[in-house]
Amino acid sequence: MASDQKIDQTILLATERYKRGNFACLPIVREDLHLVCDLDILFLRRENPGSLISGGGDLDNRLKVLFDALRVPQDDNEVRGLEPADQDERPLFCLTEDDRLITGFRCTTDRLLEPADSEIDQNNVRLIINVEVKATKLTPENMGYFSHF
Repeated sequence: MASDQKIDQTILLATERYKRGNFACLPIVREDLHLVCDLDILFLRRENPGSLISGGGDLDNRLKVLFDALRVPQDDNEVRGLEPADQDERPLFCLTEDDRLITGFRCTTDRLLEPADSEIDQNNVRLIINVEVKATKLTPENMGYFSHF
């Protein structure tokens, strides 16, 4: 078997348990790999500095939505009516298997100076997220994540 075919087969097997609707999801941080992660988030928004509660939603709710978006959908209902745009979206890579694998985060807010294209875009934000993946137990399966040491 050619190496590309072997890789494709491995990915297919890994995504089988994370199939949601028409999406074959593949989380990077998974419990079976004994991995967790910390996030360092730079949250750029158009509100004035210090305006943590605004028309765009308070920061707590926005972070909860972000954490939900970074995980594998919990069930088919979360992707109902959605289709992958093309084959390049297979698998759909997700950061975590479950948002409880995010063990810590730091969020810094600042002003997004770029003007909105329209009034609808006024509440859009820009995020810069650094992820630190950590092993809770070193195993042969997760050593590839840490091969740079």
